[in-house]
Amino acid sequence: MTQSQSLGLLRKALGNPRAEFREGQWEAIRALVEHSGRLLVVQRTGWGKSLVYFLATRLLRDKGYGCTLLVSPLLALTRNQIAAARNLGLRAETINSSNTADWPEIQERLAGDQVDVLLISPEMLANDAFVNRCLLPIANRIGLFVVDELDGPQHLGDPAAYRRDRRKDQLLQENGYMVLRFLAEDVAKHLDVVLDAILRVFVNLRKVTTLNPPAMM
Repeated sequence: MTQSQSLGLLRKALGNPRAEFREGQWEAIRALVEHSGRLLVVQRTGWGKSLVYFLATRLLRDKGYGCTLLVSPLLALTRNQIAAARNLGLRAETINSSNTADWPEIQERLAGDQVDVLLISPEMLANDAFVNRCLLPIANRIGLFVVDELDGPQHLGDPAAYRRDRRKDQLLQENGYMVLRFLAEDVAKHLDVVLDAILRVFVNLRKVTTLNPPAMM
């Protein structure tokens, strides 16, 4: 993979033959594709974070990796993301509480490796039907795992919301994922502290051997 090849994909996605990478975009893509890196990307709205993971998905799929699992909090945002993914020729599907009738067909396509990007809402990680029928059968084949948004602190006073989030954490942990929880405002104000905490976890993880771990963003 070269930067020029990735730039061609960027221009195709944007429909602009003169488009250029913004500072940091190419470096993020390269870390995901060439090094199976784990990234924390903190940027303003409109910077192009979705371009990073969609371009990385296209390149990883071309190299034979499995589909991307994208956790996105808003249905309206999901619709926009599906459209953006399809501009790159990616086969994007979504599973959420509003399209349960479509689950069997999407599940069949997932099993046949006919989905490049699966978009889900955070609540789906606590849905037993989704986990057992859709997620677990492809868990070992996920090529890229993306969490697209950080929750704000407004739900912290809601015990039910807090317990729901803890169930999501536990489910991820039970399936081999390391879970770290930070407030969005802490990431913005104390980024160095947050990155140091993540780095310490990664240093400890070096003691554990995993088979073909997915890249993470």
